[in-house]
Amino acid sequence: MMTQAILPTVQTFAVNSDNDLYIDAQGNLAIVYDLQAVLQACKQAALTLLGEMVLQTTQGIPYLTAVWVGTPNIPAFEGALRTSWLAIQGVTGIIELNTVIQPYTVPGTTIPITALSYSATIDTLFGSASIATENIFNG
Repeated sequence: MMTQAILPTVQTFAVNSDNDLYIDAQGNLAIVYDLQAVLQACKQAALTLLGEMVLQTTQGIPYLTAVWVGTPNIPAFEGALRTSWLAIQGVTGIIELNTVIQPYTVPGTTIPITALSYSATIDTLFGSASIATENIFNG
């Protein structure tokens, strides 16, 4: 008799577009599972500033030294993203990571700043999918 392999389940609290927890239609904290949970964890890992977590000060993305400097250090930024994502339960690889730096003008002003954006395709135990962010600012 053949047995079918059962994938582990990954779950986490769901967040809305503002990265806030929210209540689902049944009045409970919303939960996401498997692929969506892994992708959400990747997005949140990319938002975590190095040193921000009190008990894990060596984890996070080095925005202060790699992005929010005169000229962003893209290899350092991308390396930190890859390292952070590969440490997430359920991530099996990073298929593609594209980072773009472009000039940006603060709305209503003539102040020029640099905006950094990334898009990535992440391979997980539950399939592959893409995540992206726009306009991480370097003023």
